[in-house]
Amino acid sequence: MTEFTTNDSGEKAVESGVIIPMRGIENYPYTVYFNESSDSVFSAQNSDLQHRKGGYLIEVKSSRLHLLTMPLLRAWSKSVGFIESGTPGKPFFDLENGWYAVEILCGETQQESGWEPTIEFLFEPRETKPVYGANVDYSFHISAREY
Repeated sequence: MTEFTTNDSGEKAVESGVIIPMRGIENYPYTVYFNESSDSVFSAQNSDLQHRKGGYLIEVKSSRLHLLTMPLLRAWSKSVGFIESGTPGKPFFDLENGWYAVEILCGETQQESGWEPTIEFLFEPRETKPVYGANVDYSFHISAREY
């Protein structure tokens, strides 16, 4: 983490399509959707869309994306085997290799357990590297009714 927070390595990784950071995410349980369709889960009647931000990009090189949390990143040497094993409960998404423009939607959706903080990633394939235009300082804080 020091490498990404003490110099410009973090910005370079983001602009190169290696990672997509999200600020302001609280330590709640979340429902996470990875979506290759433009039909968002937030289009449903029982949802509360609070954030919709585009301009992100990602390059898929190993046919799989992983959602990593700060605790996993902080303990990277202990976590990497756990992540690579595809352990149930740790979100990942299989996606064809290539460039993608990414839009992030956050808010709450009605789940069987009640209103749950929800994050959705919309992936749009691109022939070439998309232009990066996101604001890495943007906070995706979700106002959660249940927490």
